[in-house]
Amino acid sequence: MYTNIFTNNKDFGGNFLNEFESKLDVSTDVMIATGYFGVSVMEDLREKLIKLSKKGSCKILIGMVFHSGVTLKQKNFLKSIDTDLRNISSDNGIYISMKPYHGKLYKFGKDENKDIFIGSSNFSKEGLKSRYECTVLITDNNTKEGISTYLDDLYALNTTITLSETDLRVKGKVIPIRSSELVDYEIPESSFPDINEVIGKCDIKLRVDNQPMSSFNLYFEPGRKNSKGLYVPRPWYEVEITTTSTEQNNVYYPESDIIESGKTARKGIFNAFIKQDSKFYKIKMVVHAANGKNISSHKDSGGRITLGKIIKGRLEKAGLLKEGDILTSEILDSYGKDTITLLKINKTDYILDF
Repeated sequence: MYTNIFTNNKDFGGNFLNEFESKLDVSTDVMIATGYFGVSVMEDLREKLIKLSKKGSCKILIGMVFHSGVTLKQKNFLKSIDTDLRNISSDNGIYISMKPYHGKLYKFGKDENKDIFIGSSNFSKEGLKSRYECTVLITDNNTKEGISTYLDDLYALNTTITLSETDLRVKGKVIPIRSSELVDYEIPESSFPDINEVIGKCDIKLRVDNQPMSSFNLYFEPGRKNSKGLYVPRPWYEVEITTTSTEQNNVYYPESDIIESGKTARKGIFNAFIKQDSKFYKIKMVVHAANGKNISSHKDSGGRITLGKIIKGRLEKAGLLKEGDILTSEILDSYGKDTITLLKINKTDYILDF
């Protein structure tokens, strides 16, 4: 019989839930960092978790729900158990990572007496019992210390917040976005520039694999505080184009000016003309940041969200992207284009092609 691995298969260590419960019974401290969680197993273990927290500490970090959201039942349960745990100690309770965290770590006890498990088991009934997984007890002391330090660091990050600091999105609930609709920028075809007037072009490659939480994946950046002072994810359609120095040096790159002498930040304004679904749009754009490296739709044209409605909207319509997905090079390969092309008409007007 294998003693240090747990696969939820009786021939290979058995299920991890039995080991988990036995550790809760004898430990004074538990620290968990999991990607997802399940209400049923946490409800079953609730009294054990509360009893343990009265002897020491009970901290549970959930890493993949800030952006993906939770069901109303999950949200209400988290609030309930978080309240119970924090009534015992303000350091106890549920923590949420605003940066996607997908690991599964379980630490019981502390100092030299700690036991640490690492593997694929989420803190759910499926992960701990019914689904085939593989979770291992760490026996090497150096590895144990490294993982323990990493766990402490996860909880200390400024992107890790308490449950009470966020308003977790309920799945299926529409989040109103305060921005203009594309129809506000629609123009007649007669106002759209003639392609024969193009004097040059600037191709900007979308390096999405190198930017999993920026540029066109800004949604996965840490959230912002809402009017209630609670952290919520950025709007799904919020994006910006991030360029390289080579692209910025292209003679047809949109013009910008230094904002302050001796600094590198630049700013420039131009118009992007876009054709989409037999309709024509004119959107005010802004070049900004150090060396003018970023391009986004201007606040006068709905802010960064408007460009996202164009780009992400096309990928969604093609069935390649849905809310909560990271935009990858594989998706762009399937779309058939991994560059945005700015076709220059004159100093202030461009046709944007994607």
